[in-house]
Formats: sequence, C-alpha cells, structure tokens
Amino acid sequence: MKYCSILLFSLLVLITSCATAPPYDGPGAFDKTADAKAQVSRSLSSAQKSGKHVLLIYGANWCSDSTQTVELLQSDPEISRILRDSYLVTRIDVGPSDSGHNGDLVARYHATIKKGIPVFVVLDGSGRLLNDTRQTRLRDSDHEHPDRIADFLQQHAPSSTR
Repeated sequence: MKYCSILLFSLLVLITSCATAPPYDGPGAFDKTADAKAQVSRSLSSAQKSGKHVLLIYGANWCSDSTQTVELLQSDPEISRILRDSYLVTRIDVGPSDSGHNGDLVARYHATIKKGIPVFVVLDGSGRLLNDTRQTRLRDSDHEHPDRIADFLQQHAPSSTR
C-alpha cells in the first residue's frame, strides 16, 4: 500500500508540473522572439525559387512533444533527407497555452493547436495550404513513430522530389 501511495503521489507531481510549465525564455527549438511572419514570408519566397514546399511547425519549447519532434527531424536520416530535398522548414513558437502568441499565423493556416502541438502545416511556394489540420493531422506523440512522420512528409512533398 505504501508503494502505491508513493507511486500515486509521484504521478500527481509529474502531471501538475507538466500542466503548469513556465514559459520558455532561453534558446531552443522554437524562438519566441522571432518575427514568425517574416520567417514565413522568407520561406515562401525561397520556395517559389527552389520548387520546394514550406513546412510550418507550430510548437513551443515547454512542450516535450514539440522539442522531441524537432530532435527527430534533425536526427533521423530518412526524415532529414526528405526535409533537405523537399522542404524549407519554419518553426513557429505558439507560446504558453491560450496565450495567442502568433495567433494570426495559427488562424491563417488553420493550425489546430488547441488539439495539441506540434502541428505540421505544408504550403506550396505561392502560400497555398496543402494539408488541412482541421481534418487530418499527425498526432502529438508521432515523434515516437518516425515512419508516420516520414510518410506524411513524403505524401506532401512536391511531386518532382517524390
């Protein structure tokens, strides 16, 4: 009984600490001070010239799923290859829950962050939305399934790089 109480208390502490995570102030996968609109604009301009698509990744440094997904994108050889060949990646910090940080970009591209982050949005060089996260999206924990992320990226890659 004593061990069950300790386990239950530990779980409660863990859940509470995740729910009240403070805003992230330091360097990390998502720069909360970046001008996200300017980043997207630069990526779209480059995509028009290169023929690649733009991958917007909405997330936050306080979210372990977001940071682990970014780590996977950089470390998995197959995913890294797909990104290098087919995408220009822009990471957009959404801040703490319900903060509205970069809310205009969330709304413009229909990123359903209320269902959890990270959220992947794919645009062509003209800024046309190629996946609608209101209908289909990756799961928050798909960093645990690299094949799902690779399949998603391959499915939405420009046809010239598939």
